[in-house]
Amino acid sequence: MRDTLRQGQSIVVIGGRQTGKTWLVRRIRDSDVGRSVYFTSGDKLAFASEDFALRKFAKTLGLDWNRSWDVFDAREAIEAGLAAIGACVIVIDETDRILMQPWAGGFLAWLRSLIDTAGFGRTLAIVAVGGPVLEHYRNSQDQGSPVLNLARRLFLDPFDREAIDDLVAERDGAPTAAQVLEAAGGQPALAGSIAVARRGVARTTGNTRQAISAWPGCPWDHGLQGRQRRRLPACSLSLPGADRG
Repeated sequence: MRDTLRQGQSIVVIGGRQTGKTWLVRRIRDSDVGRSVYFTSGDKLAFASEDFALRKFAKTLGLDWNRSWDVFDAREAIEAGLAAIGACVIVIDETDRILMQPWAGGFLAWLRSLIDTAGFGRTLAIVAVGGPVLEHYRNSQDQGSPVLNLARRLFLDPFDREAIDDLVAERDGAPTAAQVLEAAGGQPALAGSIAVARRGVARTTGNTRQAISAWPGCPWDHGLQGRQRRRLPACSLSLPGADRG
């Protein structure tokens, strides 16, 4: 990912819930990619009108804002600001939240034009982050273009058995890979938290089997298509980071 951004190429990061998307992109540093990095997210941009979203977008870049601007004025001002900034990366987490807005088509078409036709070339790279809907989205206002058009696609799949084996090996095999898979599937955040939590219980009880049996049945089905709730049993054990995307 860093190599791609150093070259000024945009990326669409796609993955199910809690597969590490935000964790990954939040570790993009200016020094890693040789350009300034700016972060925003769909929950900050998902306003009822595009002018409010553009205002937040401008604020992310540290640009001044004139309340008299309409959408086209705002876009031109942001483009001028980007030209002054020079080589940079803009990370938009939870991009899929923008797709629900009535102005999403025009906004995404404008973003695509910035990296395709507005003269920025490889000086501007955009990282759009979201769920599998980003892979299937086609912009009806932009000739059916996908999100960011020719941007590289980076898929974050659930853990496979080899990854679970590595995770368990780092924790001295308590619990076993089979036990983690049974409880969490390939869901990275839950698998890691369960491995840590169960190991702690196992140390206390001296019995890994007892620690595993104390954990409720798997509440989720996981995969690239996200998660589907099967049941949510009562549980007093806190999973650190379980609420973060």
